[in-house]
Amino acid sequence: MLKVLEEKIAALIGIVSNLRTENSYLLQEKMDLSLQLEQAQIQIQALEKALKEDAVRVEQLDEERLLTNLLVGDIIKNIDTLVQHEQ
Repeated sequence: MLKVLEEKIAALIGIVSNLRTENSYLLQEKMDLSLQLEQAQIQIQALEKALKEDAVRVEQLDEERLLTNLLVGDIIKNIDTLVQHEQ
């Protein structure tokens, strides 16, 4: 009977040891994943900032395009007017 209890205690000690080892591994994995998450969040923030800056630049370019179209239209009208006066 005592032998059986000793074997069960030894088995439980082995299980506890394995669980501690696994727990240690899982804690390390959790820390690694937390670090990866933090790095990913930093990258996402950088991308969001770049996208906002690009959106502003696209808006500026669109405004410049509209102004250019207006100016080209005015120039064409002026040329047409000059051509009509010369005829």
